[in-house]
Amino acid sequence: MIAKKYHAKILLFGEHAVLKGSDALAIPFPKFHGSWVYTRYPEMAEIHQMNLSQFADYLEQKSGSIPFFELDIPSFRKELFDGVYFQSNIPLGYGAGSSGALCAAIYDTYAKDKTRNPIQLKQIFSLMESYFHGSSSGFDPLISYLDQTIRISKGEMEVIETATKTHGLFLIDTNIKRNASEFIQIFMKKCEDADYEKNIREELVPTTTRAIASYLKNDITSLFHQMHDISRFQYLHFREMIPESMVGFWEKGLKGNIFKMKICGAGGGGFLLGMSKNMDKTKAIFKDIGLIPIT
Repeated sequence: MIAKKYHAKILLFGEHAVLKGSDALAIPFPKFHGSWVYTRYPEMAEIHQMNLSQFADYLEQKSGSIPFFELDIPSFRKELFDGVYFQSNIPLGYGAGSSGALCAAIYDTYAKDKTRNPIQLKQIFSLMESYFHGSSSGFDPLISYLDQTIRISKGEMEVIETATKTHGLFLIDTNIKRNASEFIQIFMKKCEDADYEKNIREELVPTTTRAIASYLKNDITSLFHQMHDISRFQYLHFREMIPESMVGFWEKGLKGNIFKMKICGAGGGGFLLGMSKNMDKTKAIFKDIGLIPIT
């Protein structure tokens, strides 16, 4: 139990556009993870546990309500009493799946009869993670639990069994926490304008779906072009979601042929996703900020 790590998730493609019919693709990201550990100072356990006992109360009420979701709550409570907590370096407010990793860890450790069926798991994790967000798709915990790439296409989930390369992709940390629901609401409000929604459906949706296909085929040349198209579209139509501190870099990427940038998740902060043709030159451009290669 103590040694296993539950990884963060990164939504590579599909932010917002998936709400209007595009494919979406997310990967586990091992650089950030959480795992069960015991505190050396049991009297300090509650500080580290961050209200896990209250989460246990919620899970106890829900346990057994759907198939394959019966948790050993007494064992969970005993471990909490003994000082166990979920130690995580997954940044909060970034859309990287911090609560998803926790839900995956609890289910993996305390479920009495586990399933690997993605549809059943998504339902289970939706129920669990709703404690933190009011509602949840269950997508983030699913990726952390299965530790595999997942594509959503036409409302259906596909687990990508074969390992995929990362094509010079990298993350930029904006150092800004954001509330995803705020930016989803902005997007949905803008989609009430017929012309805006038409642009989403006729430009962003097909480009995003093509980018995912290129990524999975390891077609780097096509993917770089599609990254440019997504970057340009977001620059024109998603400006509220691009932090001001990043606009200059974004413009540099659009004007040049070294790297491209796009939002990663809901936008407004958190991580930005980039793709580089020349990582050494790209690192030099971001030398004062630093970038995180996706390896």
